[in-house]
Amino acid sequence: MLKMASLSVHSEKYKLFRKDAQNEDNSIPTRIEAIFEACFHLIEVCMAKNGLHINKHQRVRSMVITHGDVFGENSESVWRAFQELENQI
Repeated sequence: MLKMASLSVHSEKYKLFRKDAQNEDNSIPTRIEAIFEACFHLIEVCMAKNGLHINKHQRVRSMVITHGDVFGENSESVWRAFQELENQI
């Protein structure tokens, strides 16, 4: 049951942050932060579908690598794009 709760929670958070990111009334820094959060929760949705939970954004890379079957051949692209968003944008 935890899997479904986690999946629905992360799915809802993804939608809310995506909405904030798209809201042109928000400041650019707020929108950028919302994009980061939306991406994190979207990755969490994918992990939750596989019974996994990252919990902290600092663990995205290690979890995606360790559980490479979640994103398959796209695993490196996923964590690198997230890392770029976190550290450079």
